[in-house]
Amino acid sequence: MTQPLPWLTPDLGLVVSTTRRWTDFHISDGTLLRGTAATKALDITVGDTIAFTEETQKGYLITEIFERKNILTRQMGKKVRRLASNIDHLYVVTALGALFNTHFIDRIMCTAHAQDIPCSLIVNKCDLEQDDTSKKLIETYTALELEVLLTSTKQPNGLTALYESLRMNDQKIICLAGVSGVGKSSILNILVPEADRETSQVSEKTGQGRQTTSQAFAYPYLTQGHPPLFIVDLPGVQNFGITHLSREEIHHGLTEFAQFAQQCEYADCRHIAEESCGIKTALEEGHLSSSRYESYLSMLEEQERHRDY
Repeated sequence: MTQPLPWLTPDLGLVVSTTRRWTDFHISDGTLLRGTAATKALDITVGDTIAFTEETQKGYLITEIFERKNILTRQMGKKVRRLASNIDHLYVVTALGALFNTHFIDRIMCTAHAQDIPCSLIVNKCDLEQDDTSKKLIETYTALELEVLLTSTKQPNGLTALYESLRMNDQKIICLAGVSGVGKSSILNILVPEADRETSQVSEKTGQGRQTTSQAFAYPYLTQGHPPLFIVDLPGVQNFGITHLSREEIHHGLTEFAQFAQQCEYADCRHIAEESCGIKTALEEGHLSSSRYESYLSMLEEQERHRDY
């Protein structure tokens, strides 16, 4: 990529890939460089803005990570995985049918909400016939005033809604996230052909795909007349750990819960076994989606399971 990055000064870099040994980063004129961290204390993440120097024998040394405006992580117990930083928008990719994984969607969106990262939902494989469950779930997320984009990589104009969304805002870094098999890599390969990401087949037995992305990588998405937009392809996972979130962050991340929770008798209501619970009443009366409530219970159960006593 030779297109300049106007938001960087010549002594700064944007991290697009990192391993235990090497970090790849673009500089202000668009050149891609490779370096290493000057100290193990630097926890470099894709999306970071870094300062670097050049030494004769060791090559480029990364000396500083600048303050992040946000960072997307997942955590199971004490095991933390940093995914990407400085994200302007998160696109969560799902698909019609068995791959419409609401637990994953709700977990990653709660995590993003806690970091003030705006989200959209991409429902892929819309060349297939919509089953009743998928239709209902699409209605559920649309009712949340969430941008829901219906896409297909099999149809000539199947990504039109996504192209329009990408043009809407002044963004520098966006993320694509989704469980394996939803077509995330296929979408990326159309947006950025040189990415050439391996795509997976969905198992007829499990209804799930095989993970093909093991490390996050940011690819420049080039459109005429605009600076590059970097698209971070996140590793496909079937479960997104949320044990780093508080109960309040989960509650706030499920945005529609707030209005129903006002009807709870107790301010500290957990919405599980309590009497006079606004959330449970809304669920019973059909005003709250059962899938969203199940996600809530699943997240609370995971937190309880990994709680330190």
